[in-house]
Amino acid sequence: MPLWRQVPDPSWEAWTLSQVAFVYEGLGETGKAVELWYQSAALRRKTGEKYPLAITLNNLGTTLNDIGENEKALPLLEEALALRIETNDRWGEASVRGNIGLLYFRWNEYDKALDYYNQALQIRRETKNRSGEATSLLTLGNLYLARGEL
Repeated sequence: MPLWRQVPDPSWEAWTLSQVAFVYEGLGETGKAVELWYQSAALRRKTGEKYPLAITLNNLGTTLNDIGENEKALPLLEEALALRIETNDRWGEASVRGNIGLLYFRWNEYDKALDYYNQALQIRRETKNRSGEATSLLTLGNLYLARGEL
């Protein structure tokens, strides 16, 4: 049994699982990363930690979206969004809204993507998140380009 599993602290184990998932994702072993994020999310649910659960669900949903498992990604991202709103994490909320927009973009549902991208942009402007605002403007530009409007 790995040492980090011997520590009787589910919060610590959940954090460690998420960190190891990032390593696997970086190595291109996305399936293993997804498996670890699911385990981390289960532990976060058990401990009732909403803020870190939202982060884990966002990471999991984004990765599933990246590998084309969009049907699985959407409910996870929607749950992450609800948790971001509940915990009043505006920067995180904008990030998740952008990720949901990307999912709809990949489904060629440009109107829904545009709605989420604009919501993310508005929040980023309200919170003075300049790098996030730049990201939102880039995604909006890509959307308009895909629609043939640029």
